[in-house]
Amino acid sequence: MKKLICFFSVLMVATCLFAAGAKWKSADIYHQKKLDKLIETYNLTKTYENKGVQLYKNEETSDYIYIMKDGSEENNDKRTFFVSFASLGGVFDSCSVYGGFTNFSQNVKYMYSFINEGNTAIQKGDFTGKSTYVWKDPQYVYYIIFVRRLMAFRDMQTLQNELGITPPEDVAERYAYFGNWLTENSKDEKVHIKLANEYKKYLKEHK
Repeated sequence: MKKLICFFSVLMVATCLFAAGAKWKSADIYHQKKLDKLIETYNLTKTYENKGVQLYKNEETSDYIYIMKDGSEENNDKRTFFVSFASLGGVFDSCSVYGGFTNFSQNVKYMYSFINEGNTAIQKGDFTGKSTYVWKDPQYVYYIIFVRRLMAFRDMQTLQNELGITPPEDVAERYAYFGNWLTENSKDEKVHIKLANEYKKYLKEHK
């Protein structure tokens, strides 16, 4: 009996340690139920909402989730974008989801793709796993999402004083670098191919 009690005690401690050390996943922000759980876990409240932008923030800590939505499935928009930036528990990451209208059938009206701060490519198939279709040009899709994420980050920076949030300095520097890089390479027909390699190089050099 004592051995059994000891076993369960060790198991409970191990479970608690694992839960405390588990890192949240940026992709969870795209799913409403998982987003609600993050909001509850980090004690966030909605402090801003305007034109597709929402901010959930903990007024006593530096934890926040910034969300931008553009395009609507209900309206059959050609493209939909979901971009979020989150700083939770001292960890910063982003979730960018692109939806492309397929018009193949009502069951798979949209193909989806996802990147976070560490991705240098997209998966060729549907991010949501709802279809068996693949992207014809995944490098270009990655480029589209990357650029849209950059635009969303700049919009967030414009509002940061009003919102009372500050992205990490190294993240701001990275976005500034790629803003300049994309401008300098805007006329290059292969910019969408070179971008992933440049981002991979940058991440390696700034570990």
